[in-house]
Parts: sequence; C-alpha cells; structure tokens
Amino acid sequence: MVSIGIDAQVALLFDRWRHARRSLIRHNARPSAVHRWRICSRRLFALEELLAPATQRAERDGVRALLDAAFHAAGQLRDAQVAIGQLQPLSRRFSVAGRLAHHLRRRLPRQRERVTLLIRAIKPRAVRRTLLRWGLLRDPDEERLAARAARRLQRAHLGLRRAQSRRRSARSLHQYRVRLKSLRYMEEISRAAGWGPASQRITPRQIDRMQRKLGRIVDLEVLSRLLDRYTVKHPARRRESALLHNRLRQLPMGIGGASMKNSCTVRNRHRIFWSHHVKHRHRQAGRGSARRHR
Repeated sequence: MVSIGIDAQVALLFDRWRHARRSLIRHNARPSAVHRWRICSRRLFALEELLAPATQRAERDGVRALLDAAFHAAGQLRDAQVAIGQLQPLSRRFSVAGRLAHHLRRRLPRQRERVTLLIRAIKPRAVRRTLLRWGLLRDPDEERLAARAARRLQRAHLGLRRAQSRRRSARSLHQYRVRLKSLRYMEEISRAAGWGPASQRITPRQIDRMQRKLGRIVDLEVLSRLLDRYTVKHPARRRESALLHNRLRQLPMGIGGASMKNSCTVRNRHRIFWSHHVKHRHRQAGRGSARRHR
C-alpha cells in the first residue's frame, strides 16, 4: 500500500468535506447529501482526535466546535429520514406507522431548512484556518505526529474496551457506536499515512461489520423512541403502538438471523450482538490456527 503524506491526506479530507457541504446546500439536505456530509465531518473529527495539539482540543476551538450545532441538527434530520423509510413497509398493516411517518414527513421541510442554514453559516475558510493552526498542512513533523497518533490510537482502543463493559442503555449503546466510528476513521488515517497498525488492533473489516450491526440496533431504538413520543401525544393509538412495538422486536437485526423477539431491553440486544461477534472472532482464530498447522 502506498502511503500518503499527512499534509496531502488532510487537504484531501478537507476538500471532500467542502464538496459535501456544497452538495448538501445545493440539494436542500436530501438524505444522501446529509449522510455524505456527516461522514466527511466525522473524518475531520477523527483527524482532530488523532493529531490536533492537546491544548487546542481542550480549549474547544477546533473543528468539532465549529461543526457541532450543524452536526447535531443533521443527525436529528437523518434519524427522521431513516425512520420514515423503516415505517413505510409497515404502514399497510399498522395505521399508526403511516400516521407517524406522515407526522415526521410534515416536519422534514423545517428540519431541512434549519440544517441547510446552519451548514451554510459554516465557512470553509474557518475550517481550513483551524487545520493550518494545527500545523498539519505546512511541512508537518511526520515523526512527532506518528508518535502522537500511536498514543491516541492506543487510548481510543482502551476507551472502546471500557465502553463495552459499561451498563447497557440506549445512550451507552449510541456512545459505543460513535467511538467505534471514530476509531475506524482514526485507523484509516493512520494506515494511509504509512504509520501502520499494531498487530493486536481490531481490523477495519471487523469494525465495519460491528458498525453495521450496531447501526441496525440503534436505528430501531430511535424508531421506538419516536413511536413512544407520538403515543404520548396521541394516547388513543396506545394499543396499536404496542402491537407495532412487538413487530419491531421481531424485525431481523442482520446478526446471524437474530431478531429482537424475547430481547426487549437494549442490554439483551447488545448481548446478542456481542455473542455473535465473539463467535465470529473465535471462528476466524480457529481458521488461522488451522492454516498455520497445514
């Protein structure tokens, strides 16, 4: 694999973010544009976590501070867009699903307008100025940055293991997924710079697989929460909402065919996820040892 200098890599990440911003504004925050802008923003956040000077990260004057409000609003818009897509195939059987989808769809124009205004207010030159202040674009000290990246990657892996052992709740599961995404992008930046991963690190393929499975669980959690809020405002729909909740628990999570049936709590859902992940790791280890003995 050919390594890319960190200055060229930072310039590329910034350029992609700027194009994603332009596309989102031009297309009035359509789902694909929102998703792409959030991914590009997450990569800049990962860059900040990996390489920004500690003082600037602590002072909250970095990229995350510039993008935070718009990123949060875009996340809420994305949740609504995903929920509408999940509700559409259920609306024939459950009228409350159609009503909730209609309710969310009515709010979309206002949400899209707010996201577009917030992102338009972020000037690309302000983001670029921050990157220049970090010293990543003009003759960066690669050796010093490589050592800093190694320390922070080690810390990120440790934080991920600690998050895994915490009490399971919807919030902790979401935070775990955020940490996982951040670690994935930090690993990508480190590998592309030619700094190389340690042998004990989790591979990008494993992170991607875990991320997709966790994403399915979190999306269903968000949908359940939106349904709960709608039911509070429309108590006459409570019985039908309960039936829809039962249906959501039966939807496959993409984890070896597992569903949420008989696993009503986030803790149980997370246990199902980790049991399948650990089994997969053991299978891989078994195949590796079998190859070595041949």
